[in-house]
Amino acid sequence: IAFWLGLFLFGFFSYTTFMQRQGFPQVSVPVGVVQAVYFVNDKAKVDEQITQPLLSVIDEQDYVTSSSATTTGNAAAIVIQYDESLTSKEGVEKLETAFKTANVPLPPEAQVSFQPIDAARINNKYDVLIGISSTSVDTPELSKVAQQFID
Repeated sequence: IAFWLGLFLFGFFSYTTFMQRQGFPQVSVPVGVVQAVYFVNDKAKVDEQITQPLLSVIDEQDYVTSSSATTTGNAAAIVIQYDESLTSKEGVEKLETAFKTANVPLPPEAQVSFQPIDAARINNKYDVLIGISSTSVDTPELSKVAQQFID
């Protein structure tokens, strides 16, 4: 009986005192996105004047482990993976500084944005996503229920 009592007490104290717990651990992915909009309706021109100059600076950075670019007639999107030692925000900040330092010659009409990815958030607002569905209640009624969760 002493063995079982000791085992129970050890388990109880382990669970309540000895174990360190985190309710919602920090989720950090070393990934960022560079988006550029350049309204010329010419994929080759966007690639030549936007995507390639951006990639030339990105690929020179030693903290960038990979990059993947997509170019359309009016925009470019580049997904960048950073070294594991960086968070998404740190990687994007370093990359923005590198672009400013490099003075990349981009057309003045081009709009470039650097965006970190926060895997723990949705639309940079919510830490939790809740889905509400019903086969017997209409959409306006479901909207009211959803609004109660937000408030």
